[in-house]
Amino acid sequence: MAAGAALAAKRGKRSKRSLKGASRQMVRSMTEKQLREMGETFEDIEHRQFGKDGFDDALKQVAAVEETFGVADLAQFTAPAPPRPT
Repeated sequence: MAAGAALAAKRGKRSKRSLKGASRQMVRSMTEKQLREMGETFEDIEHRQFGKDGFDDALKQVAAVEETFGVADLAQFTAPAPPRPT
């Protein structure tokens, strides 16, 4: 994600001031070509790990399992906020 944010900033599609941490360092120290190549490398790794549909397909599979076991709605496990002092 940091490489993608840095690449967007290099291309002028995102403010460089909005970057933090690794993405801020990447935009300063890497060329657009290097950032693009890094993104392609990560995409190749994603496809090897999660298959041709990548992370999106894995996410759909996890969501289906959560639905099956009735744990998809995290709100049911979250305690309500305490009452505000009067």
